[in-house]
Amino acid sequence: MPFLWILFAVLVLLLAAGFAGFQFACVKRCLPPEPLTEDYIRRSSFAKWTDSLFFGAEWFRLQKPETLHVVSYDGKLLSARFLPCDNARGTILLFHGYRSSALLDFGLEVEFLHKQGYNLLLCDQRAHGASQGRFLTFGVRERHDVLSWVTYLAQRLGPEHPMYLSGMSMGATTVLMASCFEFPANVRGIVADCGFTSPKAILSEVIRADYHLPPRLILPAMNLWFRTLAHYDIGEYSTTVALAKCRLPVLFIHGTGDDFVPYRMGEENAAAFRGDGTFISVSGAGHGMSYLVNREKCEKALDAFLAKTLGV
Repeated sequence: MPFLWILFAVLVLLLAAGFAGFQFACVKRCLPPEPLTEDYIRRSSFAKWTDSLFFGAEWFRLQKPETLHVVSYDGKLLSARFLPCDNARGTILLFHGYRSSALLDFGLEVEFLHKQGYNLLLCDQRAHGASQGRFLTFGVRERHDVLSWVTYLAQRLGPEHPMYLSGMSMGATTVLMASCFEFPANVRGIVADCGFTSPKAILSEVIRADYHLPPRLILPAMNLWFRTLAHYDIGEYSTTVALAKCRLPVLFIHGTGDDFVPYRMGEENAAAFRGDGTFISVSGAGHGMSYLVNREKCEKALDAFLAKTLGV
């Protein structure tokens, strides 16, 4: 009898730990403010670049972007900000990372990309910003949202208008997971900065590295709540599986000093891809900081990738 009580207590503790992990990882919480404030940036991991990021966010705001909406495959109203460019060469769809915002993740890039001649669509991922949704799904459902935005823009801008998918961190995983879809021919390529290999892999990494707990025990308990409350399985899809089917050119970017999404995950993603891929490593750059640490290298790589895939 005591053994049964001990077993029961262990099961209850595992379920409680799994529920706590699910709540922390998956449920929508307070996110970066819009417009992005200096104070918020100074309290983030990007504090060193506060002035530059705030300037970029203010530049974007002053351009008076248009707010657009689409309805997701499961009925969520998704929001994005669209900044057109005169005589645009194409449009770049930007997908931010976990509990972040497009202006925080791409604050230094938006002016550069716009001046290079590209329309910009800064997407609020589901359960972020102005987009509806209660649960984050680490790219599993978000990948379908990419298809919704591409379909909408193809109708608005025309079937010949070139488009690119670009993502940071979970946003990179989102666009890479979406690469399994048969996109229209006007989708020319993907830019993926520090994406992880799968939801299961990144959650295991965080549980082990940040909380010093055994993922083999905690993750199944978390997944029970994922399946029961959010109605998806964290193991149902992965970036590497999608990349095996991808036929679009991909530019991979990853910082060697990334201690959240380990650099090896970027290498594993690139190794899983069998198509036209380019891998750019930025020495010493932490998570999501490659462009901040070595702007010249990243801009050169972006220029070359966009020119090559546009055929110019």
